[in-house]
Amino acid sequence: MAVKVGIIGMGFMGRMHLAAYGQLPKALKAQVVAFADIDADKRAGRSDDAGNLGDTGFKFDVQAFKRVYECGFQLIEDPEIDLVDICVPTPDHKDLFVAAVKAGKNVLSEKPMAVKPSDVKAMVAAGRRAKGAVMIAQCIRFWPAYVLLKEYVTSKKLGKCKSLILRRQGNNALWSPWYFKAAMSGGAVYDLHVHDTDYVNFLFGKPNAVCSVGSIGGTSDRGIDHVVTNYYYSPRKVEAVTAIGAWHQHKTWPFYMGYTAVFERGTLDFDIQRPQPVMLYADDAAQEIKVAATDGWFEEIKYMVNCVARGEKPALNTIASTDISMRIVQAEVRSIKSGKVEKVK
Repeated sequence: MAVKVGIIGMGFMGRMHLAAYGQLPKALKAQVVAFADIDADKRAGRSDDAGNLGDTGFKFDVQAFKRVYECGFQLIEDPEIDLVDICVPTPDHKDLFVAAVKAGKNVLSEKPMAVKPSDVKAMVAAGRRAKGAVMIAQCIRFWPAYVLLKEYVTSKKLGKCKSLILRRQGNNALWSPWYFKAAMSGGAVYDLHVHDTDYVNFLFGKPNAVCSVGSIGGTSDRGIDHVVTNYYYSPRKVEAVTAIGAWHQHKTWPFYMGYTAVFERGTLDFDIQRPQPVMLYADDAAQEIKVAATDGWFEEIKYMVNCVARGEKPALNTIASTDISMRIVQAEVRSIKSGKVEKVK
C-alpha cells in the first residue's frame, strides 16, 4: 500500500521534494496526493523560485494532485495523508510541525528546525511525543559524498581522522525576500551553515564548546552572513574541526560545498564544482572515488518513506540529534557576539 504524502509549501524546496518522491523505486510506493501553499500562483503551478544548485526546481502539473489547499493546517486534517512534508519558511515550521504531530501524522520538516530557541524546544517536545516517524530534513547526512566520509571516519580504513575542514558558500542573490530578514531566516549561520554544524554533530557528536567569528549583515539585515567555527572536543575525538559558511559572495559566485578530511593514511577531499568531485590523496598516488549520482534530498526522502512504510522511527536523524545541532548553532551565535569560546549547552 502506497504512503500517501502531502507537501506544505511548493516553492523551490517543495518542488525538489516532489521530484524526489516521483523518482523513488517502484517497489517503494509513495504518492503525493495533495499540496498546500498560501501563494495563489504556486497553487496554480506557476513559480520560478531558484535554489543554491542553480535551477528553479521541478515543474509540476496541478491537475496531478487530488487536492490543493491554501492552508497547511487544512492539509494536516486530510485523513488520507500519512506523511506531511513541511517546506515553508522557517518561522512557520513550529506551528505546522506541532499540529501535524498532534494529528498523528508522520512528519518530515525542512531545515533548520527553527531559529527561535523557544520554537526549537516546542518542536523537540512534540517530536518526542510523536507516535509516527518524525525527522528534520538535514539532507547532508544523506548526501553521497558525505555518506562516504562518514564511512571512512567510522571504519577507520585510512586510520583516525586527524582534521576536517568543511565549506559551504553561496552568493547574495537569495531565493525569496524573507531570507533577507534575520528574524525569519537567522542569516547564513542558521539557514546555510547549519548543514555543516549538523554534519559535525553527526560525525563526532556534541562538541564541548565552539569558538566562532563572523560578520553581521551584508546580505540579510542583521543576520550572521559569514561564520567560521572551530569545534572543540575533549577527550579529543578529532584534533581539529573547522566549518566555514557564508552567503555574502557576489551574484556571479557559483555555489560551493566541500570538505577536506585528513586521515593518518590519506586525505579525502570533496569539491562540488570539480569534474572529479571526490578525490583521495595518499603519499604515493591520487585517485577519484566514485559516489552515487543522486543527492541528499532524494536519499533522505527515500529513507523517510521507508521508515513510514515499515512503521519505524528514523534512527539516522533523530529529533534528539537535531536538537543538539541547533544548540551548537546557538552556541556559535553566542560566541560571535561575545568574542569568546562558548560551551554547548
